[in-house]
Amino acid sequence: NGKAHEANQLDVGTYELVNLNSISIDGGLKPSGKFIEDGSDTLQRNDLVMVLSDVGHGDLLGRVAIIPENNRYVLNQRVALLRINDDTNTYFLFSIINRYQDYFKKLGAGSSQLNISRGIVENFEVAYPNVAEQRMIADYFQSLDHLITLHHRECIILRKTKVNDWEQRKVSEMFKVARGYVLPATDTSQEMTDEIPYPVYSSQTKDNGLMGYYSDYLYEDAITWTTDGANAGTVNFRAGKFYCTNVCGVLLSDKIETNKVIAEALNNVAKRYVSYVGNPKLMNNVMADIQIAVPTSQKERDRISSYFSYLDHLITLHHRECIILRKTKVNDWEQRKLGETKTFFTDGNYGSQIF
Repeated sequence: NGKAHEANQLDVGTYELVNLNSISIDGGLKPSGKFIEDGSDTLQRNDLVMVLSDVGHGDLLGRVAIIPENNRYVLNQRVALLRINDDTNTYFLFSIINRYQDYFKKLGAGSSQLNISRGIVENFEVAYPNVAEQRMIADYFQSLDHLITLHHRECIILRKTKVNDWEQRKVSEMFKVARGYVLPATDTSQEMTDEIPYPVYSSQTKDNGLMGYYSDYLYEDAITWTTDGANAGTVNFRAGKFYCTNVCGVLLSDKIETNKVIAEALNNVAKRYVSYVGNPKLMNNVMADIQIAVPTSQKERDRISSYFSYLDHLITLHHRECIILRKTKVNDWEQRKLGETKTFFTDGNYGSQIF
């Protein structure tokens, strides 16, 4: 946990502060815009920095970012330093921690501000292969992240160069708003067969919301979102015929066709409209009033959707490769706690005191 530098921070200076605003929701390092002149406790290249406090719903708790260079950054309070041991690959651990951020979110304590403690961080368990294998897996993750970044930039450039061909539209102006139906889990099958071929989607996020398979379907090529519960506001495009339960809202093609680009655009903003009074909810009438920017051309919407579908395919392939790699070398993996793989420091005393 870093020092409290607020009294000495500047808008322009030599050393950039890493504070709670420095780590993005996807684990990237963002400019804080705050600096100090005291460089006695600078961070090192490949240090990991972790969010220990989050005002809101805990989506940033436990998120980590990688420090890209030596002698440029200084840690502020409520951000932890995790310095890698020699037998751990930085990017491997960065990817694993951010992938399982829910662990930290669930254990956050507090009301208006959620916090995680040293014990929570140290007791986070990770399955580790040897460092050479970690490096190979990390290379997979990095190449995939690079592809995602490139495609994201292409979409931004495409949008900027055709800004006049995008417009703000309400959901209700584009789609028919519907809902799923009650279906007991006992009526579904965990295996797809010729007699039970249709996927059933629910409010869960595991397996992209897949609950099982059923003999009948409700909709085809539509957008769903979770209406109730912890995952309220999660939006997905569902290709093909499918069934969805009563905790799923559904958007059906009307003035324009549903596709992945619109689902992703909605997924980026929908959680802002979730009501967190009691059980979290995003009801049909609220979804209908959400406005997003969309390309006016169906051809352009399809083109961007194909980017996203290709990325999803790459993610699936890389995920399968990692699973296969782990299963084929299961004896080379071991469960270790985070506290056994990193050194934690406090108050900016980077060489002396354990977190």
